[in-house]
Amino acid sequence: MVSGFVFKILSGLFPLNWGPRYTEIGKYPSRVELLLSLAAIRFRKAIQSAIRGELSAISDSPSISEVRLRRRYTAFTVTEPAFEDSNLNDRPSIRLLWMTHRKDFRILHHSIDGLLRHLKNPVRDIVFISPDALETKNYVETRAKIEVPTIFFSDSDFMTERQLSVLRHSLGQHAGWAASQLIKVNFILSSESVPTLMVDSDTVLLRDKQWLYNDGRQLLYFRWYENPRYESYLRHWGFTEMDPLRSFITHHTLFQPELLRNLMDEMFSAHDLETLVTAVADGQRALGFPEFCIDDEPYGQVMFKNFRDRVVLDKYSNINRSIPAEDKQLARILEELRNEGKFNSVSFHNPER
Repeated sequence: MVSGFVFKILSGLFPLNWGPRYTEIGKYPSRVELLLSLAAIRFRKAIQSAIRGELSAISDSPSISEVRLRRRYTAFTVTEPAFEDSNLNDRPSIRLLWMTHRKDFRILHHSIDGLLRHLKNPVRDIVFISPDALETKNYVETRAKIEVPTIFFSDSDFMTERQLSVLRHSLGQHAGWAASQLIKVNFILSSESVPTLMVDSDTVLLRDKQWLYNDGRQLLYFRWYENPRYESYLRHWGFTEMDPLRSFITHHTLFQPELLRNLMDEMFSAHDLETLVTAVADGQRALGFPEFCIDDEPYGQVMFKNFRDRVVLDKYSNINRSIPAEDKQLARILEELRNEGKFNSVSFHNPER
């Protein structure tokens, strides 16, 4: 009880223990706070072991709490890039991709507007992939202002009914979520050499960013999020070299197709959709659960480890908000967040999530 009380006091004194304060741009935890917070965790662990009479069992290996604290510190100490290519016309062009659904429509046009407003690369074209291409086309052309080539696809343009049936049989209610992830990967893999920026339909960018530079470097985001089940799938697929302090599962990722193809070929000896569907189904049979990540996490890990000279890290300053009841409220929230300039992006979720 005493150790718990002390830990609560220290957690209140040192925000790194709970995190959100340092999500803001320009707010960073100090090294002193990290060391004091780690000391508090170890003190609590020692007290608990002493109460249980387990002094001899105290280990020098870091506890789960210590690793999580270091993950937060690593993520929150990233600073903003201080440069961009001088001439906008000379910057590399990129493709924009949204995987979307009817349920996303209240946020989608804001997501489109936010990216077109703040993107500092020329846009080659925009691709939307959804269950119903015609429905999405009608919505986008009514609500969004787009002046570049726009292409609309349906999920069925990429995944056969037999492949979807395999996912339903293996993953049950997660099949639709898995299909969306695999279709996205398959589309990017088939995109020749066109760099493709994928943004979640519920996420709105708030600040100007150049995502790809003339020298081939790209923006890359990571956060302190962790999902052991995702890691289990990657290990099952032979991907073992993961950074213990970083997760690259974010709401937006720029993919360079040739690098993603090389990654898929190394993991699965092929990069066609049939191979990927089979790999996911085999993983579920071996592991017994359906949650996997075959896109952001392995791509980010490989970029950070093997292509560090092609990476520009930026602080993952994303906040979550519930979707307000009225569209006017939503527009007002976005205007306020942009004017504040404290965050790079905002993601909206249904209140019950």
